[in-house]
Amino acid sequence: MLWPTCTNGVLLTGAKRWMAPESLTHHQMPEKSDIWSLGCVLLDMLTCHMLDPEGSISQLLRIREDQTSLDVIVLKGLHQVLTMMLDRNPKTRTSVWELVNEDLVKQCLLLCGSPLHTMKKTLPPGVHGLPFHQGFDGVLEFMQTYRDVESVQMSALSYLLSEERNVFYRVTDVVIAVTTAMQSHMDCAGVQQNGCQVLHQRLIAVLGQAGDGSCLLTKEVITCVLNAVHIHPEKAPLLSHAFQLLFCISGDEQAAREVLDLDGIREVLNTLRKFPEDCDIVVSCCKCLWSVLAQRLCLGVVPLKDAVEAVCVAAEAHMQDSTVMESVCAALSSLTRQGLSEDQDIEDSTLLLMHALQAHLKHSYVVKYAFLALDSLVKSSGEST
Repeated sequence: MLWPTCTNGVLLTGAKRWMAPESLTHHQMPEKSDIWSLGCVLLDMLTCHMLDPEGSISQLLRIREDQTSLDVIVLKGLHQVLTMMLDRNPKTRTSVWELVNEDLVKQCLLLCGSPLHTMKKTLPPGVHGLPFHQGFDGVLEFMQTYRDVESVQMSALSYLLSEERNVFYRVTDVVIAVTTAMQSHMDCAGVQQNGCQVLHQRLIAVLGQAGDGSCLLTKEVITCVLNAVHIHPEKAPLLSHAFQLLFCISGDEQAAREVLDLDGIREVLNTLRKFPEDCDIVVSCCKCLWSVLAQRLCLGVVPLKDAVEAVCVAAEAHMQDSTVMESVCAALSSLTRQGLSEDQDIEDSTLLLMHALQAHLKHSYVVKYAFLALDSLVKSSGEST
C-alpha cells in the first residue's frame, strides 16, 4: 500500500513520490528531473530494509526540505552520488555526464559492461565550436554552458592561455570555469594540464601586481590539482605544471595547510621517486616541498620519512645544474629545519650540500639555501648531544 502525503498541495502517491520538486510545483520536466527521480529510486532501494512504505514516503518528503536524511547512507561514494542527485535546485543538480565521471558510477558501468564510461559528449546539432568572434565573455559563457563536452573545454582552456591581455579579467569566473572543467573531465590529462597552466598563469599575474588572489588559493582549487596528480601519476608534463602551481599556492599559510591536510606532501615525494631524471619535475616538486614546509606549520602525521632520501636521489642526476640544485637545497633547508633523526639522512644531506657548494659557489641562491640547511644540521646536532 502506498500512503498518500501532501507537499505544496500536491498529493505524493504512486510514482509522484519520485518526481522532482520542479516537476510537481511548476510542471517542468527538464533532463535533470530524471536525475532526481533516479536518486529517489536508488535511495528507496538502499533503505527498503529499514522502512515500511509510509516511512519511505516520509523520507522522500523530508529530502525536499534538506538532505539530513541521507546521513543513513554511510558508504562515502553512495552518499556523495545521492547528495549530487537530490539537489533541490535543478541548476546545480548534477548531470548525467557529471555522474558518469564519479568513481562509484564508473565502477558500476565497468561491471555491467556499459560503453558509457568511454563515451564523449558532443555538441548538439547546429552548434559549431567556440564563438571566438564574441570575444572573451562569449567564449567563457560557451565554456560554462557546454561544460560536459571535453573538446569544448580543451579549446576554451587553450584560448584562455593565449589571451594574455585578459589575464586580470574576470579571474574568479575563470577559476570557477577551469575547476569545473577539471572536475568534469578528470580522465583527460590534457584538460588537467591546461587547467593547471591557466590557474598558474592567473596566479602569477595577480601576485605580481600584489592583487587579491584568494579565489586561486582555495581548498577547491588545491583539491582539483591534487586529484589530477593522483589520477595521472605517469603524465610528467601535467605533474610538472601541477606542482609549479602548488608551489605558488603554498606561499599562503592557509593554502599550505590545505596542501598538508590533503596529503600533498605524499604526492610530492611519490612523484620525485618516480621521475628523478626529469629536471622539470624535480625542480617543481622540490620547490613545492620547500614552500609548504617553509610555513612552519604543525606537521602532525605528515609522511616525511624517506623524504631526504627522495630529494638526494633525485639530485644525483642533476648535480651540475644550478637551477635544479637551487630547488634541491631549498627543499633540504626546510627538511633539515624539521630535525633529522636518521644518521643516514644527516650524512646524505651533508654530502650533497657540500657538493652543491663546491659546484655552484657563484650561484647565490644555491649557497644561501645550502648554508641554511647546514646551519639547521649543526643546530640539531648540538641539541642532540
